[in-house]
Amino acid sequence: MQRRPSRPGFVGRDPGLARIVNRVGELQQVLDLVRHATPPELAPLCQGVAWSGSTVVIGVPHSAAATRLRLAAPAILAALQDAGWHATAILPRVQVNLNHEKPRRTNRLSIPPAAQKAFADLANTLEDKDLQDAIQTLLKHQKQS
Repeated sequence: MQRRPSRPGFVGRDPGLARIVNRVGELQQVLDLVRHATPPELAPLCQGVAWSGSTVVIGVPHSAAATRLRLAAPAILAALQDAGWHATAILPRVQVNLNHEKPRRTNRLSIPPAAQKAFADLANTLEDKDLQDAIQTLLKHQKQS
């Protein structure tokens, strides 16, 4: 699939930025070739490519994907060479997934409705006024959140 160079606005007028846009386009073409030459379940795991001399460095998320990529190396090299790229080796690199965010911990806890009802029933049966007030305050805060 032939891609049309995209150089809108000031990017196309700046020679340095135009070179970067062209380089990114070339790397995207190489990544597309790599993905087409690998098994379908492995293709989406190829996150990016770079060149180191005539070696294609392919970023993958884990070592299992790197191992499978090494097994697919002959097919990948053949596809790249057929497309006119001078590639002599591939080097899978395991990369940390930067898009993965850890869930944020929150100090705010929510009490399920059934538990809120149980606390309300408990507050009604208690004789200690301070404890009743504490439970009522807890339930009031839960309703506000």
